[in-house]
Amino acid sequence: MRRTPAARNPGLIASFSRALLDGLTAQQTGEEFDRTQDASIESIYPASTT
Repeated sequence: MRRTPAARNPGLIASFSRALLDGLTAQQTGEEFDRTQDASIESIYPASTT
């Protein structure tokens, strides 16, 4: 799991919209898009609950 800057800074209030776009391209299939978003959400969620 990637550690986001927010995960390294407990109590930080952050917007995760940029992190959700990380790794996305217009050429991705729907399946690739879903996998990329799943990976982003898995790394963002723990950071957002600190």
